[in-house]
Amino acid sequence: QKWATGFAGVPVAHYFAPTWSLAVEEHFYLLLPLLATRLQPRALAALAVVWVVTALPIRMALESHVTIFAPYYFTVARLDSFGWGILIALMPQLWPQLVGRFDRRLCLVIGALIYIDVSLLSTEIKPGVYEMVGITTLTALASATLTFGVVHGAQASTSEGRLTRFLAWFGARCYSLYLVHMPVLGLTFLAAGRLWPGVESYTALALCAVAAALTLIVASVCYRRIELPFIAMAERLAPYSKTREAQAPAQVA
Repeated sequence: QKWATGFAGVPVAHYFAPTWSLAVEEHFYLLLPLLATRLQPRALAALAVVWVVTALPIRMALESHVTIFAPYYFTVARLDSFGWGILIALMPQLWPQLVGRFDRRLCLVIGALIYIDVSLLSTEIKPGVYEMVGITTLTALASATLTFGVVHGAQASTSEGRLTRFLAWFGARCYSLYLVHMPVLGLTFLAAGRLWPGVESYTALALCAVAAALTLIVASVCYRRIELPFIAMAERLAPYSKTREAQAPAQVA
């Protein structure tokens, strides 16, 4: 999905579109352990900074020499997203003085303003260049700002409030929610006799609401019946589980 769309320059298998970013995500999961187990935290942070800085030139080169979709879909074009995430994760260890220094609400407002700016400017600039190069860069920055505010911003709380439980529920099911929302949306509109989703009428908005409700149901079933069993199996088969079981008697003794 990722390579096909990037090289073709047109969307491929649109209702399975989420699979492209899941492919990018898996590349990151394969690469990060190799780096994190071999690099010291400061070296890993330096590499993350390099990724953040070089992502935009890489996207510009891909846009010029491949297709306008390559800067959006290719893994190498998403290095700044990886870099921001690594830096945020390492911040308490490397820069503890920054943790809690910035007001959470300020970070959330700044991140939201960047998103709004992206939405407004995308209608005024050449779609090919801006949407696949500029919008990706600004979206990564906005996401990093929002994530920093939620994770490290002042007034961050670990209490189990309603909002925390609400977000945790969605966070636990985010993989299934993301994977099924496009197929469910497409099937809902097809069942209603419409070939393509839209919001051009109240009927279309109602269909979107129905699709959203069905997505929550399907994602919850996938989470309980597919994800959780495989997570449990991974825990049983993981090498560290066997090591932990072997060490348990000695610790008790």
